[in-house]
Amino acid sequence: MRKLIFLICFLGLFRSVQAQEFKGRFMLTAKTAYAHFLEDYPAKNTYFGSEISYFLDRQLLFGMNFDYLEYQEHATTMFEIEYSGSLSRYIQGNTVRWYTLGLFSKLFFDVRRFTPFVKMGFGLYFPQTIYYDYFTSPQGIYLVKNDIFGKTCVGMNFGAGFQYRLWKGFCLQTEGLVTTLTDRNKESNLNRNFTYANLNAGLSIIF
Repeated sequence: MRKLIFLICFLGLFRSVQAQEFKGRFMLTAKTAYAHFLEDYPAKNTYFGSEISYFLDRQLLFGMNFDYLEYQEHATTMFEIEYSGSLSRYIQGNTVRWYTLGLFSKLFFDVRRFTPFVKMGFGLYFPQTIYYDYFTSPQGIYLVKNDIFGKTCVGMNFGAGFQYRLWKGFCLQTEGLVTTLTDRNKESNLNRNFTYANLNAGLSIIF
């Protein structure tokens, strides 16, 4: 019985040490995601993100993130112009890219091997729009690519997820986030709140 009590106390002490060892350490995370637009956008999208953060204590983490989102605002269209016969041409829809630089905090329910958390953050969103103008001549149709950066926007996000520690400082994480921002750029044809959700997965290294 004494051995059993000693073993239980030892395991409890060991788990407490494990729960507190991340205080004062940094965490680097790379992630990718499936992004789903809460507006009517049928186009494909691409999302990548990275984070560097610091454990203020065993449950509170503060950090900085850089994210990249790309999608096609309008579908590719086909048109016909006649000169010496009929020719069909395709024009790619506008491609919109958002670069995000933000700050966030995570609250862990406990720092163990399997750790749920909630997350909230805000940041600056830098839009880039790529679109094509076209003109015709007797020789054919010519496309001109335009690449412009728009006005910087402010947005925020919130969500929840969990982190699973594989070994020492290596962790897997997944989280669901909802991001909303006000797009004031005429080029994007939005001029209103823009909201999307993503379910991302990534790898974290604690050092």
